[in-house]
Amino acid sequence: EGKKIADAEYQKKEADRQRQEAECDSDTDGTETAQLDLGTELVEPKYEDENVEGDIGKQLTAGDGLVLKVTTIERNFKTDDPNYKLDSTKELVKVNFLMGNIAKDKAKDVTNFAFYLENSASARLTPENIASYTDKFDTVKLDPGAQAKGSIVYLVNKDEKPLKFIREQRYRFSGANREVTTKTIVNLTE
Repeated sequence: EGKKIADAEYQKKEADRQRQEAECDSDTDGTETAQLDLGTELVEPKYEDENVEGDIGKQLTAGDGLVLKVTTIERNFKTDDPNYKLDSTKELVKVNFLMGNIAKDKAKDVTNFAFYLENSASARLTPENIASYTDKFDTVKLDPGAQAKGSIVYLVNKDEKPLKFIREQRYRFSGANREVTTKTIVNLTE
């Protein structure tokens, strides 16, 4: 029970920290860094099977109220983790993104397990186990109207294209005995 309380407190602090970071971030020249345009009105979410697709730099809004924008990707990402060994036929790809919640019904708990990279053979690649890197994303609680930024690193074959960054969320409706899947697909063409 104590662990649950501690976990909840940690997640709340982490969400607050990310929100403050998103509000305070500015580039070295003093201009604001990228922000999502969440509009002025929160929306009633629609839970239905859907695929929302776009490219790097485009803000995508899913029917469930999650807004996603991949800002940049870093090919041949180099990690500072001394324990991480990279095979010479592989490369690390770091996906940098912003996410927000415009659903007015409730907060969204978002974990890195909701995201994967799809390679040219349509295989699902999960996040690489690297100790730490700038903006490493694990989990966040997005209250309605909130946004956060994050990064996830994946291992791919050297120079592999095309790659797709996908957020997939399943919703189960036990009363109606149905399940829907919302997918946001970003084509990584850099």
